[in-house]
Amino acid sequence: MLSKALQERRNNCSAVARESGIDRVTLWRRLDRLGLSSIGEV
Repeated sequence: MLSKALQERRNNCSAVARESGIDRVTLWRRLDRLGLSSIGEV
């Protein structure tokens, strides 16, 4: 879900976090937990 949202928004973490209702740092932590810590991996 997060990786698809990032792809749709051209890796704009701020936009994805805002639309998901979470903080940008929380988004980064979740991506890191999923093994997608590098935006280029999405």
